[in-house]
Amino acid sequence: MSTQTHSDSPWIATLIKKQNQWEIASFSSVPNLADHRANETLVLHLLDTLSSIQVAERGPPAPLSSLGLAPPQFAIRWRTRKDTQEIKIGNSAKDHAHINITWDHEPVWLASGAFFSLLNQVQSWETLRAPSWVTEAPDDIDEIRIKRGTRPLFYAQRDGDQWGDAKHRPIRVEVDSLLNQLLQPWQKVLDLDSEMITLQELIHKRPDYSITLAGRMKTSIQLELKKINGSLYGLNRDRLGCVFIMNESQIAILKRI
Repeated sequence: MSTQTHSDSPWIATLIKKQNQWEIASFSSVPNLADHRANETLVLHLLDTLSSIQVAERGPPAPLSSLGLAPPQFAIRWRTRKDTQEIKIGNSAKDHAHINITWDHEPVWLASGAFFSLLNQVQSWETLRAPSWVTEAPDDIDEIRIKRGTRPLFYAQRDGDQWGDAKHRPIRVEVDSLLNQLLQPWQKVLDLDSEMITLQELIHKRPDYSITLAGRMKTSIQLELKKINGSLYGLNRDRLGCVFIMNESQIAILKRI
């Protein structure tokens, strides 16, 4: 799948599906992008809502530029094993209920559907990045271990609908709230460059907090947090192509344990 916005420049991003996971294969900027995880929820929602597009009637016989189609406001192209299709999206029609589009270079049509409002969320290729430093959802985590420095701080495991300690005794900490807070979206991603490599080394050497999460498939997720010069940085050992700038709340909740 490829997307393009507000320009006749090359596609802003191309996404491909690898082993049931969506990745950003190419992009229009940031030459050293090393972390290619895509916002899978957004990508799947975009593909699902393509079926919501309803074509009402032929569009007006006007120049494409006046309809916002040369260049288009948005364009999306998707490829399956059978064929390739492309939609170009222009301005709203005069009735404000429909959008001017062309589908596979055919004449202009007036169309409506949830797809168009969802596509408006894609303002740059960065919108298509995985929004969290962990791709698993809190509900997919069955075990959590936290260390402060080198000292064990906290352990919890799922016991049915509850959380328990290593001996399966109920614990008082609200673990679901803790996970939701820890897995909040990042504020910014630092991609592969000299600054990022230096930060990565500092975090590796002496993290403020080390977090190990075990997923439903018993996969181990290694996370580290460290505050440096007033900013909170996060590192995911499975995504070593970048460093994440995190929210202060993600370390504040650990200090309350």
